[in-house]
Amino acid sequence: MNRIGTLVAAVLALVLAACAPAAGLGNGNAAVASEAVELRTVTALSLAELAYNSGEAAATAAVRSGALSPDQDMAIGEAVHRARALRDQARVIAAAGGDASAAIESLDESLRRIAALSQPGQQ
Repeated sequence: MNRIGTLVAAVLALVLAACAPAAGLGNGNAAVASEAVELRTVTALSLAELAYNSGEAAATAAVRSGALSPDQDMAIGEAVHRARALRDQARVIAAAGGDASAAIESLDESLRRIAALSQPGQQ
């Protein structure tokens, strides 16, 4: 895996970890629990943004390299479009106070597709 792919994979792992439920709050303080959930959501969204930006940069570099066929160009464009839509969906859900983890997990899968498509010699 190239450096961009490794970066995307690491960021995606952090995103998924940030979505994991908190453990050990145990003091029954709803405000603390709410703040912890909000912090995890903000962290997850920030990491999702970073992952999306890295994936989009990898896709742009692959397209500009000229190493992709027209079909691969189209597939990578569609994957970037899907990732952008999922990122925007996660933003909307989080802004409404909802659980954006499903959208972030779907974004993760879309970014993996971008990483795979960005390496034409390894497909």
